[in-house]
Amino acid sequence: INRQIGLKVTRMVLEHHHHTSAGRRIGHDHSVELCRHHHQGDKFPMIDAGYKANASVYGPSYGKEPARFRLVYGTDVELLEFQNALLAQVAGVS
Repeated sequence: INRQIGLKVTRMVLEHHHHTSAGRRIGHDHSVELCRHHHQGDKFPMIDAGYKANASVYGPSYGKEPARFRLVYGTDVELLEFQNALLAQVAGVS
């Protein structure tokens, strides 16, 4: 998504982000992979810069700014659909 909206792409390891309902995880089928910056917002691609500088280049963090994250990247449902479409494309499934 970052390339499509003019932000840089991180090269960070991905982490499993579980979607929730009423504060409870709803299972592995309802989860997406996010890099640590986008997931928790506590480790940065630009190591020497703080959160605000990294967010301006790489986008907001779900952990730090959930409302802004959803505005930029979409709802949990939209993210899951996007991820599943990418996985299907890579697997050659239509």
